[in-house]
Amino acid sequence: MNPGDTFLNSNPASPQHLWIVASNRTENNRYVIFNFTTKRPDSDLSCEVQPGEHPFITRESVVAYDRGQLIAITTTRLMQDLGFYQAMAPVSIELLRRIQEGALRSEHTTKKLRDLVSLSLIGHV
Repeated sequence: MNPGDTFLNSNPASPQHLWIVASNRTENNRYVIFNFTTKRPDSDLSCEVQPGEHPFITRESVVAYDRGQLIAITTTRLMQDLGFYQAMAPVSIELLRRIQEGALRSEHTTKKLRDLVSLSLIGHV
């Protein structure tokens, strides 16, 4: 998995959201992921996404930084084995940069996730 890759969690027990990989792999084989969700009046507006910016996005959306998490590569492999992982088109470099910058701005991003995204920020060495 690489920053900008996206996937759906097709587990019927989970809401179907598009998840975005927002970091490089950590030392312990984990990635920071966030999901897109429909824009609502009380949404975190740190990263707004318009229909068409990704093939899956058909309505005004935002990145849900409050749902950010670290996911282990072993978890994604298990999801694949169970048929719950559906790879989707990656986001553009421009959108990935906005997602990462939004993660750094959002008060809903935990410090741990913010630090990991910061290390992976597109355009920084």
